[in-house]
This record gives sequence, structure tokens and C-alpha cells, in this order.
Amino acid sequence: MSKVRGNNQGAYGQKWTRLSVAVGLAAAGVAWVAAPAWADSSIQSSGPLTSITTTSDLNCAVTVDGDTHGEWFANTACGTFLAVGTQRFGPASVPAGPTSFTAWTPVSQTAVTGTGVPGDPFTVVTVVTAGRTGLRVTQTDTYVSGSQQYTTAVTVASTATVSKNVVLYRAGDCFQQNSDTGFGRVDGTSVACVAEVPFSNPVAPSTRLEQLIPLTPGSSYIEGQYSIDVWSAVESGQPLPNTCLCGNDPNVDDVDNGVGLSWAVTIAPGSQVTERQATYFSLAPLSTSVTADDPTVLSGATDGYTVTVSNPASTDATLASITDTLPDGFSYIPGSTTGVTTADPSIAGQVLTWNGSFTVPAGGSIQLHFQVRAATALGTYFDSAGGTIGGTGGRTVNSSGPTAQIDVQPVAVTNLAPDALVVGATNDVVVTGTMFSPDATISLGAGVLVNSVNFQDETTLTANVSVAANATPGARNVVLTEADGTATCTGCFTVHAQPTITSITPSSRGQGAKQQKITIIGTRFVAGAQVTVSGSGVSVAGITQTGSTKIVATVSISAGAAPGDRTLTVTDPDLGVATGTFTVNPGPKPASASPPVSRGTSQDVTITGTNFVAGLSVKVAAAGVTVSAPSVVTPTSITVTVTASATASPGTYKLTVTNPDRGVGSKVCLTIV
Repeated sequence: MSKVRGNNQGAYGQKWTRLSVAVGLAAAGVAWVAAPAWADSSIQSSGPLTSITTTSDLNCAVTVDGDTHGEWFANTACGTFLAVGTQRFGPASVPAGPTSFTAWTPVSQTAVTGTGVPGDPFTVVTVVTAGRTGLRVTQTDTYVSGSQQYTTAVTVASTATVSKNVVLYRAGDCFQQNSDTGFGRVDGTSVACVAEVPFSNPVAPSTRLEQLIPLTPGSSYIEGQYSIDVWSAVESGQPLPNTCLCGNDPNVDDVDNGVGLSWAVTIAPGSQVTERQATYFSLAPLSTSVTADDPTVLSGATDGYTVTVSNPASTDATLASITDTLPDGFSYIPGSTTGVTTADPSIAGQVLTWNGSFTVPAGGSIQLHFQVRAATALGTYFDSAGGTIGGTGGRTVNSSGPTAQIDVQPVAVTNLAPDALVVGATNDVVVTGTMFSPDATISLGAGVLVNSVNFQDETTLTANVSVAANATPGARNVVLTEADGTATCTGCFTVHAQPTITSITPSSRGQGAKQQKITIIGTRFVAGAQVTVSGSGVSVAGITQTGSTKIVATVSISAGAAPGDRTLTVTDPDLGVATGTFTVNPGPKPASASPPVSRGTSQDVTITGTNFVAGLSVKVAAAGVTVSAPSVVTPTSITVTVTASATASPGTYKLTVTNPDRGVGSKVCLTIV
């Protein structure tokens, strides 16, 4: 049961043996021997215990926020063990651990359940059996996010016909704070490995603990050298001896250590016993965050910061000081501190220090707020905050790092929508930019009256404006004025003259015309212009625009649209309006066709009706039937030659007449016999 420690001497003068594989501490440039891969369930959390893994045969592995290695040697050198008479049961493999145990027989393991909150903790249930002893072990591991400890309940149930005297163990080889060595500590019936103070000389115990806490009575404990003391005691099958290397002598008490708890119990036939314990890991560092009152501020204006110090641990923490490092060019405003203290900080350059003490409650936080004068130089600035722990608690306070971004910006107008209106128009204009205030006013130049300004937020204003009918067309400067400054957007608003329509081609279409392209020629058409035709029965679909003088619109006219002149209107986004005349012509209306046409013959047919125009065409919707071009067209009659093939089906069919203006009319009136 040897472990790699280079050429260092272990406790009791034992020399450790180096394995001929990639081994050692990552911090020393080597890596641990990889443990076997197990099917397991792993509770994942934001911390401070970031993962809690139980393998299917009851190894355990825990990672803690801030440590780069697992809290047990090679991650899985801990677990649940059972002595039953002369038999020993445990995980199949424990890194550098006992080898005389019979492996548990895995039965089942649940996925992680629960939401990780009090009343509904993350939970994993693992079931194994101990060979043919008739003993079944159910282990339930639970964790509440934010806690420094998780709970393990081990139930040993018997189906044997006789009572069983057993010793149940929970034990492991400590690897806390990325180190394989440490001291011991006993608090009542709880036992712990204690990490060394980093970089201390001489080596001394810190306050970081890896502690086993019994939650059911009758336990015994051990802390000591992982192999000679801990694993040997577990392999003995006896209750642990209640011993600990609890001194502070680095030559004697600072060893490659482990810890364990045990319960000696008798399990009657058909009964069960449950023992519970918590595994506690030392307090995580406090965290610091900073938020800015306003992420954007005018040059030299007032802003503020809120510093929050949070304590994720289960015990209170005491701060000796809170610090904040202001961005270059920022300055503290005296008398502005509120929150956990109202005292002004001491100031050294850009560093503000509020001296305590300040108590940060378990699982809670404290805050202080203060005001600053922003830098005069435009740009992006970051603040950072931190603190120091009071007393000898051994904890640290993590700095926020550069955060709480503040952009120092000028008053500026960047866009208007719409950015143009025609003479005579009244409309709302949305003004966007930076650093607007409720007292802002807007000017758009001669001939444009600003009726009102509505402040939305520091980036948006809505102005209602009216353009005089006699205003001179052209670009205008937009001037925004407020108490803290003035901004000018050059040429950002334009007054347009009204558009005109000079021609519409074609200017008319007949009833029933579909998808007809109409070309509109004029002046001052604006991108995004819309086209409408007055009255019912005329629809405008696709619109394409070429520059400011040409629009092509697709028009369809229903068969029931009233004939006559309509108003075609072009409406620009700037509210400019131009009108022209578009005419709906009467469409052809066939009424009858005679005489009937015999199959296998050609026959002149006269179509009677109204609104026929020279140049029209005639179609018949019948297979095997063709119609010639008209030989005679009058307003009320059409003569065509109809040819019916011998295979044409007899019946009366729809005849369709289309005038040159694409007006369409139909009638079921052509008979094939």
C-alpha cells in the first residue's frame, strides 16, 4: 500500500516508493496514478462542493471549489467498509488502500434526484450486498447547494437467520487543499484532517478541515498515517481506537494522513441498522462583487458603486477591511458611503479602504455603497473590490477582479426615425443617442416646429414635429440641449418637397385583369413608398422602386370592380403623397355562342355579349376543341372558327374572352355535339 512522495521520508521513518508510471502531485509536475473507471452517480453543484461522486461499489470522490485536486487521494481513496466476523467488505479498488477486502456486490444505483435546496436535496442511493452474509447495504448521499458538507446514511439490513455482529466504517485517505499531508484534529466525536498553512515555515496547521462528523451515537474515530494507522485499523475488523495525531509538531504530527469513523452494531435477523454522518470541508473563500449604479455616465458626472461581500459558508466571517480600487480618473465623493458603514474610507492613490470589523453572516452578504466622480476622458472603465479577513480564521476573500463597467460618454444624437418629412406633415420622430435626460429639448431648424419632447430613457426621446407648408426643402441639423451638455447631429433630418406623378402606364385595365404591371413615373419618390388604388375591387401586390422617379406596381382587378376612374396614390415614408388617375374599364361579358359544333368538324360560331374590343382573344376549356383568332369583332359580337376533334366529349363548355386591356369575361355557352 505505497504511495508516491518522491524521496521524502514518511512518518515513522518509512521511505515511500516511486511507481514506474506517471505519478505524483500535479503541483510538483507529476500526476496521480489514474483510478479505475467506475459506473457512478455524481452530484454536480455550483459549490462549494462542486461534485460528490459515489461509485456503484461505494467509493467516494469530492471536489471543492478553489482546490484543483479532489479531496481524497487519487480522488477515490475513501469509501464505506464492513467487517462481518472474519470477513471484510469494501470497494473493489481503493487507491493505495487495503487489498484484503472482498468487493461489494453492486445491486443498484439511482441517478441524481432532487433540486439541491433544503427540503429537496440532491440525492443518490446506492445498494450493494456483502457476499453471502445475508447483509444488504443501502447508502444514501444527500447535498444541499451552498453547504460545506454532505450527509451519508448507511443502512445495513439483514436477511440472515442469526444475529450479525458487524463494524461499519466510513474512512478515507485525505488530500485536502491539494496536499497529501496534514495534521489531525478531534472535536468531540468528530475527527478531521487539517491542512497545512500554505508556504508556512515551519509547517503549521491551518483552519481548513476535512472532517467526518457522526450524526448517530456510538461511533469511534481515528486520524493518523493513512496506511499504518487508518487502513490497518479498518482491516482489523475492530472498532476504531479513538486515536489522533493531534499535535502541532511537523516532525511527528504532519503526516500523509487519513481519517475514519466506525460503529460496532448487532443486527438481529430480519432487522436493519442505520448510521449517519456528515463529511465537512473547510470554509470556502468569501467572494466580492461590484455593480455600477449607471453603466453609462457623462464626462465628469456623478455615478456610484455597490460592493457586495458574500459568505457561502455555514459560519459567520469577520472582515478586517473592505477595499475598492477605482478606475483611473475616478474619485471618491466624501460623505457618500452608506450600507455596512457610513465612514469615509482611507484613500491611497486609487485604492479606497474601509476598516472594520464587518461581520458577514453565514450564507449571507454585506454591502456598502458610495458615490464617485467619473473621469473626464471618454472611454470604458472598470472597478475592482476585495477585502481582508480579521483574526486567524484562515479564510480568504476573493477579489472581484476588473468589473462594474462604466462607459464615460458624451451627449450625442445618433439617429432619427423617420429622418425626413415632407412639407406640411406632422408626425412623431424617435430620436436615439446617448446620455439623454428628462430636461432635453430638440431643435430641427427653420420651418420645423417641435410640439413636444417625451423622454423615454437616456438613449431614446420621442419628439412630435410639424413641418410648415412653406418650409424650404433640404437637410437640417438636429440640436439636443440639456443641463449637462449639448449635442449636434449635422444634416440628420431632411425636409422633402411633396412627390409628384407625371404618368401611369398603362393607365387603365379591364375588369378581371390579374397581376398587371403598372409603371408610375414621377418625382421625389422615397424608398419604401406604398401604392394604393381607391375604391373596392382593385388590389396592389408587389412594388419595386427604381430611384426616386419610377415605381412598378402589380395590380389585380376583380370581375365585379366598378368601372371608372380611380385615384392611384403613392405615399412616401416621409408622409409625402402624390396622386394620379387609373381607370377600370368594363370587362368583356360573353352571353351566348351558336350554333353548336359537331365532333369531327369545324364550324363558324358567333359569340354575343357586350364590351368586346378589337384585338381580343377567345379560349375554350375543352379537351380536343380549338378556337381560331376572331374574324369579326364588334362591341356585341365575335365570330370565330371552332374545331372539335372526333374524340372531343359532347357537352357545354366555358368560353373565356380576354380584351387587349386584359379585362376577362367567361360564360359556359359553347356546345359540342
